[in-house]
Amino acid sequence: MKFIYTAVFFLFLGKISAQNINSAIGARALGMGNATVALRDNWAVGNNIAGIAELKQHSAALSYHIPFGLTNFQTVGIVGNYVISEKSGLGLSITRFGDKTYSEQRIGLGYAHKLSNVSIGGKINYVQVAINDGSVGLTQGKRAAIVFEVGGVMDISEKLSFGLHAYNVSTAKLRSDNGEDRLPIILKAGASWKPIKKLFVNVEVEKDVDFKPNFKFGLDYEVAKTVWVRTGLNTLPQTNSFGIGFSPKNLKFDYALVLATKLGLTHQFSLVYLFKSKEKEAVTE
Repeated sequence: MKFIYTAVFFLFLGKISAQNINSAIGARALGMGNATVALRDNWAVGNNIAGIAELKQHSAALSYHIPFGLTNFQTVGIVGNYVISEKSGLGLSITRFGDKTYSEQRIGLGYAHKLSNVSIGGKINYVQVAINDGSVGLTQGKRAAIVFEVGGVMDISEKLSFGLHAYNVSTAKLRSDNGEDRLPIILKAGASWKPIKKLFVNVEVEKDVDFKPNFKFGLDYEVAKTVWVRTGLNTLPQTNSFGIGFSPKNLKFDYALVLATKLGLTHQFSLVYLFKSKEKEAVTE
C-alpha cells in the first residue's frame, strides 16, 4: 500500500506543490469550482484577502479536504475573521496538507479595507514544507519561507463585482543545502454576477506562471431559506464539482464533491461559526 501512495505522490508532486499550498479553502468554494476571487465571505481570508473587508460578524471556521480518498493528501484548514469596522477586518488562516512523509503548512495573517467601491487587502504567510521518506531516499527535513499576497475586489454595480489576486508577489523560495525551489507565483482574475437575488454566477482564470491557465466557472443558488446548491467546473485539470450548504442560525455547514480523473472522488466538509454582532446583541437586550 505504501508503494501505491509513493507512486501517486511522485505522479502528482509537481502539480500538488504548485497548487495545493495556495488552493482555495472552504467547501463553498470547492462546490463552485474554486471560482472565488471576486467573492466576499468568511473563507475569503484563504482565497482573496480583500473579500473580508465588509464582513458583518466575527467568525471561526474549520475545513477538511480529502482528495481521491487518500488521507496522505488531506488538507485541514482553520480560519478566523475579526471585524474592525464596517469597512475593514483582520483575518487569520492556518492550513496543513499531507502526512508525515510529505507535508505543507501555512500560517497567514491579513488585513483588508474598503475605499469607496474598492476593497484591497494584503497578507503575510509563513510557509513550511517537509519531506521525510528514507525508503525512497528523500530526507530534506523542513524548509520554510515568508510569502506575501495581495488582492482586490471592485464593485462595478450592485450585481457585478470584479476581483484580482496575486500570490507570492515576493517570489519567495524554499532553500536547503541542495539548492532552492521557488514557490509558485499564482495570479487570479474573475467576476461574480448576481442576476437575481438568490443566484451567484462566478467566472475566474487562474495562472500559475509555470503552467497553462485554468479557467473556472461556478454557480451558487439558494433553493430555499438557508439552503444552497452549487456546481462548478475547471479546465486544468478538467473537473466537475457539486456542493450543498445549510445555515441554521449562527452556523454554516457546507459539503462539496469533485469528480476528476480515474483516481476517485474528492470530498470537502467545512463549518463556520458566526459570533453575534454588536447590533444583534443590542436588539436582543
